[in-house]
Amino acid sequence: MPEQHGGNADTVLRLVDFTDFGDTPAEFRTTPANCTLSYALPAGAVVTAVTAASPDGTDPAPQPVPQPVPHTVPHTVTGGTVSVPPTVARYSVVTITAG
Repeated sequence: MPEQHGGNADTVLRLVDFTDFGDTPAEFRTTPANCTLSYALPAGAVVTAVTAASPDGTDPAPQPVPQPVPHTVPHTVTGGTVSVPPTVARYSVVTITAG
């Protein structure tokens, strides 16, 4: 359920990469995984921001995920669906704000 903030609603998606977890004990390691997540927006909603945060990077604070510009990881809105292509090492939180 989206969290309401004024006229905007936040949808928070938590992504966990369990790629390197196995059935036998081993040294912990991670392999970053590329993925694409798509979220169907509520009728009439307009995306106002997309942020991504992860404790895996050098700065765990939420960072904006901009519209397509060179050398960034963009989000796109097509029809009523927003798509975000994050890379997840262990854990990431993507927040989609729509109003």
